[in-house]
Amino acid sequence: MPPAEDRAERAETLLEHLHISLASERADLAVQSAGALLTAYAGEIPAGELITTLLRFVIALHESKDLDTLEKIAHGGFWPWPGTPLERQVFRAFALSFLGHWREAHDLLHTLRQEPGADAIEQYIGYTSPVVNLWLGLPREFHQVVASLPALVDQGETPMGELIHHT
Repeated sequence: MPPAEDRAERAETLLEHLHISLASERADLAVQSAGALLTAYAGEIPAGELITTLLRFVIALHESKDLDTLEKIAHGGFWPWPGTPLERQVFRAFALSFLGHWREAHDLLHTLRQEPGADAIEQYIGYTSPVVNLWLGLPREFHQVVASLPALVDQGETPMGELIHHT
């Protein structure tokens, strides 16, 4: 087994490759990097990066048209990667939304918001919930999020992911 420093460096390289692959519209490569990260290097993913890595992985699955894996995730029958039970449910909701199962995603997100400890995943629920609700003809949350984006920029944040997602 390689020394811890080498493993941490390899994990960092895979994280960077995942990000670059998605930005370059090479979802196939992003799936490979994320898969390697989440199976062989999960312990070396920096604190706070796991959920973002999982989100990028689900996005890469969608962009690479791996609908079989998305279906398995969406219906709760497949999740070999790290994450808490609540995080896993959030990713089920993401997969449901990527598959266009808006009502199921909405209902799951609503249920998750009622769970103890939901505050730890609210940011991620809030990332997909406005779009899911918009597709169901409930635009209020979407309009609120979009209206809040200029304030984030004024505070020095660069919410590019949010802008792209909501566009």
